[in-house]
Amino acid sequence: MEFNSKQSAYEFYNSYGGRVGFSIRKEYAHKSKTSEITSRTFVCSKEGLRKSDKRDFAVRTSRAETRTGCGALMSIKLIRQIGKYRVINFVETHNHPLVVSACAHMLPSQRKISTSQYIEIDLADDCGTPLRSSYELMGRELDTEEQITNIFWADATMIIDYGQFGDVVTFDTTYKINRESRPFVIFVGFNNHRETIVFGAALMYDETTDSFIWLFKKFLEAMSNKHSKTIFTDQDAAMAKAISYVMPNTYHRLCTWHMMQNAVKHMSGIFSGPGGVRSVLGKFIDEYEEEEEFFAAWNAMLDEFDVHDNSWLQSIFHLRKIWVRAYVRWTWSVGMKSTQLSESLNADLKEYLRSDYNLIQFFIHFERVLNEKRYKEYEAEYALSYKLPRIKVQVLMLTQAGDVYTKTIFEEFQDEYVGSLELYVANCVHKDDCLVCIVKAYRQSTMREVKKDKDGNLSCSCRLFEMKGILCSQVIKVFKDEMIIIEIPSQYILKRWTKLARAEIVQDYKGRDIQADPKLEQSSRYKSLCSLFTMISSQASELEKTYEDCVQEGKKLLAFVQNKLRIRITNGPLNLNDASSTMRMNEGSENVIQAKGLKKRIDPICGR
Repeated sequence: MEFNSKQSAYEFYNSYGGRVGFSIRKEYAHKSKTSEITSRTFVCSKEGLRKSDKRDFAVRTSRAETRTGCGALMSIKLIRQIGKYRVINFVETHNHPLVVSACAHMLPSQRKISTSQYIEIDLADDCGTPLRSSYELMGRELDTEEQITNIFWADATMIIDYGQFGDVVTFDTTYKINRESRPFVIFVGFNNHRETIVFGAALMYDETTDSFIWLFKKFLEAMSNKHSKTIFTDQDAAMAKAISYVMPNTYHRLCTWHMMQNAVKHMSGIFSGPGGVRSVLGKFIDEYEEEEEFFAAWNAMLDEFDVHDNSWLQSIFHLRKIWVRAYVRWTWSVGMKSTQLSESLNADLKEYLRSDYNLIQFFIHFERVLNEKRYKEYEAEYALSYKLPRIKVQVLMLTQAGDVYTKTIFEEFQDEYVGSLELYVANCVHKDDCLVCIVKAYRQSTMREVKKDKDGNLSCSCRLFEMKGILCSQVIKVFKDEMIIIEIPSQYILKRWTKLARAEIVQDYKGRDIQADPKLEQSSRYKSLCSLFTMISSQASELEKTYEDCVQEGKKLLAFVQNKLRIRITNGPLNLNDASSTMRMNEGSENVIQAKGLKKRIDPICGR
């Protein structure tokens, strides 16, 4: 293979790297006596290894390691007889994971803009339009699938997300839109990066039990009737009644953040000591692990502040099994304590949305918020494949964890491993067919029991693994010192926290595989054409003559395409997967948002 210039060779190899999933950089170059480059090597950006830096110990947060010693390369040499550069060496194999196509634009060598794009950015800046918004609005003008339900909405990506990460859900009705203060509710969860993902959204008329029952039924219907293990809500009686009716086997937990907000309203004048309400009620949320311990502390608190007859305290005592640590520690929660996931999403909604939007405008801009959240997952996936985990202690268990866990989960596991270095096994005794090990800290008086049953399974009295799915430092200590296990046993690696969490195929209620993009081929063709015409626009805009020629030829091409589509629609069978067909179906559907058809709220329901 030959190239007219070294820049052409670079652009070719960089384009190849973008398609395959790696970044490139220029490496070796040999020059003649006249400083002409006679040979050049382009390498994978992960070539080589970072040299150790004696200042590393003083750096609080070091740059992520990216080098792996990859040997992939392409070398070219100037052939003077023909005046071209010829490929003389090509190594295809990489020693690291490649970046998925959706994240390829994040690769360092792929981050570039054309002159015409720079001009567009400059114009957007002059008129005060954020760069990302300008591209969203442009893309929105070409979108033909913006009509969505005005009651409940869950797209294919939400259904897939729920199928893979719907074990714990938070449900919140905090956000209100339009003049009638309609509650906009969202179902939210954690993905394997502990990033916020949305499972569904709805615009409700009111917040009655009947409305919630209808909504939960619709939600489960969309999710193939798969029930979550735990659902977090605020302190709403109608909501709780609906959950017990529709999802009787789902553990209902109270959002502690909402509860503390209510506590400040009702008890701040009574719990007025140092730390206030939080110092009094926080212990019941975070500290007391046994039921007897909770009852003793609760009665002591009632006596201390003389609040035996306080109605608000009586109400939350009645709900103790859905917020007190002594009870909720026995349930799965992925480390969640409140609906603050959706609270953070509400903050994003307020940044994007205005109360005077009509319904179609609202959902269009809500989709922008979703795209922001989903783009964060792309960034996390890119970081996984491009950056190496920074391991504090070079041991096999941490190396294994870095290979299988996502970055956030690996860092949490690593903290537990480092914490295990401060522990020691004080004693081990046999009790009721179990081996019970007492694990203590060197510098603290804390103590935990780690039990090993007859099948060899370990559990700690802190129940971190049972609640969150990550091994605690006490279990790690017993693994290392008592059982001489240097790797994490497979049964303690939950797939939902691994890099392969999304490898599972999600099916709908009819057993059909769900795809995030049902028109994947059309989407691929669209992106390919965008790339081609962006390149044409970038180069043609440099001269008036080329610009005018492209406009004329573009009009001819547009007429040609429209004619082809017209012939297909007239003569061919209607394809229900095509965007034009979908739009026709939506026009006659009862599920399309019709703002004029919404029931008006004469007396909007105020807060709880």
